[in-house]
Amino acid sequence: MRDVRRVTRPVDRVVLITPTRDRPGAFRLCERWMARQTRRACEWVVVDDGDVPITPTLGQIYQRMEPSKDTCTLQRNLIAGLEVAGAMRPDAILNIEDDDWYSPRYVELMAEELT
Repeated sequence: MRDVRRVTRPVDRVVLITPTRDRPGAFRLCERWMARQTRRACEWVVVDDGDVPITPTLGQIYQRMEPSKDTCTLQRNLIAGLEVAGAMRPDAILNIEDDDWYSPRYVELMAEELT
């Protein structure tokens, strides 16, 4: 049997990515969940391709994409967010859905799991 050892390294720089489209109510709740996090991300990238642009209120990096009738806009927005986040050279990138609930310890626990 092979000896497998886990190599650990600190996950200091966490970047969040949120793709969104025409869900201002859900996005406001998402901002509330992220504002309550016990561990802050170093950056939060929001990629919006909605017909009506949102206005982030927590200092996020906002990337506006042209609205599209294409069915693959989620993938397009994630790729755009990954390009921005990757340029920051983070230790981890977390995808934050705008319509999900997040525990106040979500970012903290995910960073621990990625260590």
